[in-house]
Amino acid sequence: MSTLTRPTGRARRLAVTSVVLALGLGLTACADNGSEADATAANGGVRSINKAGLEPSRTTPTEATDGTGAGGAAGTTGEAVVDERLGERRDPTPNQVDVDGGFGSLTTPARRDFADERAGITVTQDSSGDTRAFERLCIGDIDIADSSRPITVEEYEQCRRNGLDVVQFQVAADAVVLAIRSQTDVGTDCLSTDQVRAGFRNGSTITNWSELGPDLDDVEFEAGGPTVEENAGRFFGRYVLQSAEPVNADFRVDYVPADEEDQTRRFVTGSDEDRLKARDLTYIGPTWKQYTKELKTAWGYWADANEEVQAAVAEQRKGIRDKRTPAARAKDDARVTRAYAERGRLITAVNAAKAKLRPIDVVYRDLTQRQRRINDELGHVGLFSHGYYATYEDRLRPFEIEVSDDDDQPNCIFPSPQTILNGEYPLSQQLLLTVTTRSLQRPEVRAFLTSYLENSQSYADEAGVVAIPGIDRRRQLAWLEDEANLPRFGVVDGEFREIDEEEERTTEAAPPPAPVQNPAR
Repeated sequence: MSTLTRPTGRARRLAVTSVVLALGLGLTACADNGSEADATAANGGVRSINKAGLEPSRTTPTEATDGTGAGGAAGTTGEAVVDERLGERRDPTPNQVDVDGGFGSLTTPARRDFADERAGITVTQDSSGDTRAFERLCIGDIDIADSSRPITVEEYEQCRRNGLDVVQFQVAADAVVLAIRSQTDVGTDCLSTDQVRAGFRNGSTITNWSELGPDLDDVEFEAGGPTVEENAGRFFGRYVLQSAEPVNADFRVDYVPADEEDQTRRFVTGSDEDRLKARDLTYIGPTWKQYTKELKTAWGYWADANEEVQAAVAEQRKGIRDKRTPAARAKDDARVTRAYAERGRLITAVNAAKAKLRPIDVVYRDLTQRQRRINDELGHVGLFSHGYYATYEDRLRPFEIEVSDDDDQPNCIFPSPQTILNGEYPLSQQLLLTVTTRSLQRPEVRAFLTSYLENSQSYADEAGVVAIPGIDRRRQLAWLEDEANLPRFGVVDGEFREIDEEEERTTEAAPPPAPVQNPAR
């Protein structure tokens, strides 16, 4: 394998940007204050094209921009900018690959398998967060930044000021899905991020779906899902609730938190036992109604017989008072005897009807109580990882998320694997590996990345996230095999992304990095 260097001129073959590796995400300036939440909130994640404005929380920069910070004029001095908080640059350790980044990535199983494959090469892994990882990458302190967001324009420019260029690999993608119970309806299949935020945020007064929009149904609104200790909850808190450092208190006060997604599913759909047993109402219900009708009829006949008893006794007493003849009084006595006998026969019929209904009534009341609980859960909405939703998609009904197209027309995006991979679905995040071209010259780094990409499908399946298609995996593997395949990444129209051949011909080439006195690793 030839040494990887930046090809020049026509020798540089630029791969056309695929939808899966569409890293052209909306990026804005962020404060270089060492906080993962700050830079992630200001720049990270998937670009919102929702006219409601899906933007992460922004924080006030705390570092000066007077030529010493990332946001100032340091790039014009021709000297490398080193973040003093991160220490001095160091030379790479032979046979060691250093990785740092966020949480919930696929790097842990990749390290495990690579250790089995390549004895003698060590892969270190830190979890300092996306922002700190990019800071370390741009001074050459690590080889790979493992992130759930692309590198920002400011971070990329910092790398170049330090004499480094970068390439980003995508290994998978994930998303948060909002869903209600399958085969139910609240008046819409599509929500804007403003509506989602209004329903889930702390201080929300939404108690009915109709309060989220004039066309929505009059159904009670309740929300639940993971805590911020889980990746889905943390991502939702940052990018929808706009909290720089998400905490559980960012959610509405009656938000139903869950440690496991099964709990959220039961909150949304009801318990499996309730749903299974409530189906028995289809035949228990008619039987209960029939037996109830029979008991009601029996009680009616008994009531008529009881009235006859009362009438016969009253007539008998009247005959005694009137001193009727013995023959007349004998007739009155016979009537009373018949009335009591008929009433006795009918109370036996009532008791038989009761005995017949009683076991069915116990079952029916249990089933109706279960059905009532299911009905009460009609308006429950939950947050799920896409992998979990895909497993239970027959029981969950997902909401599309509204975005605006190029003509500013609303468009609803369904959380499919394709829209999650290419970032069209607003509540998605791409799992990326960002590497400097200098680190790509190291055989151990290329070997680890090759192993990572080759096994990314199984890692994604194991983690329940969306794997990249084989064609895109092979395309990225080709970057590692031949320097002629290495694409160019850079800034176009204020966005950092892969540059395709057409853009390469029409876009002015980026200036080379300024010379540095102490080049990064």
